[in-house]
Parts: sequence; structure tokens; C-alpha cells
Amino acid sequence: MKAQEPSQYYYLMKHTLLILLMIGGIFACQPKTSQTDQIDVEGHHAHSSEHVEGDPRAAEVMAIHDSIMPRMEDIMTLKARVQRVSNELDSLSAPSPALKKKKSTSDDLVKKLEEADQKMMGWMHQYNADTLNQLDEKAAADYIDQQKVKIVDVKRVMEQAILEAQDFLGERK
Repeated sequence: MKAQEPSQYYYLMKHTLLILLMIGGIFACQPKTSQTDQIDVEGHHAHSSEHVEGDPRAAEVMAIHDSIMPRMEDIMTLKARVQRVSNELDSLSAPSPALKKKKSTSDDLVKKLEEADQKMMGWMHQYNADTLNQLDEKAAADYIDQQKVKIVDVKRVMEQAILEAQDFLGERK
């Protein structure tokens, strides 16, 4: 029994840390306030944020992000469950070829779920709506177009990893 306690403790700590990182990621996506939004003496914005607020493409990029951000919890949960299956298969002394294949599949799924998590975190880290305030209209449009391509790819990777993990666990909704 004592041999199981450290692994349960490790799992709990790892899961708690992942949840805290997700919460931090959510807060990292909140709009930043800065001195660039101050109004000058004539009543104009010192550095206009009209590219961010007025560009429906920027809103679309954030809408895509906001639609998939809640799925990060699904990714963490599925990853833990698939990892548990993988660990159980590791503990078998003489697994059959079918179980070896299932073990390989579970390991691949864990990697895909980790990749999906990393893609989202990477996108959030590099995306900066404040950049739009410093660009002319064409450059801002190009930046948003590039960001849309990136976040659509993040969405695709996340959804695919989730579906594959749900299929593997027999839980596809």
C-alpha cells in the first residue's frame, strides 16, 4: 500500500500544478492595460487601439481562442487518464502483442495531448494584441491574418488529440 501512496501523491501534485498553469494561462490572456491607452489633452488616444477594438478579424482570433481555452481542462484530464492506462500496461509482466500495441498507442496519445497543450500555451505566450497598436493598418491586418492561421492550427491539433484520446478510452461524445 505504501508503494502506491507516493505515485498517488505525485499524480495529485502534478495535476494541481497543471491546473494552476492553466489558470495562469487564462489570466495571461486578459487584456493588458498600458499607458498607450491614455488620452492626450485634445481628447484623442495617444496611441490608438482602434486596430484591436475595430478589427473584426482580431475579435475573431480571440473568439477562436476563447472557444478552445476551456478544452485545456479536457486535455489535462484525458492525458492523465491515458497515462494511467499506459502505466497499467507497463506493469504487466508479459503483455501480448495486442497489449503492446495498445501501450504504444497510449504513449503516442499522451505525446499528442502534450503537443496540443504546448501549442496553446505557445500561442498565448507569443500573441500580443498590443502589437496591433504599434502597427499601421496593413501590418496590423497581416499580423491578425498570421495569428488566425496559428490559432486555427492550435484548434485543429487540440480537437484531434481530444477525439483520439476519447476514442482510445471509449468515451467519444
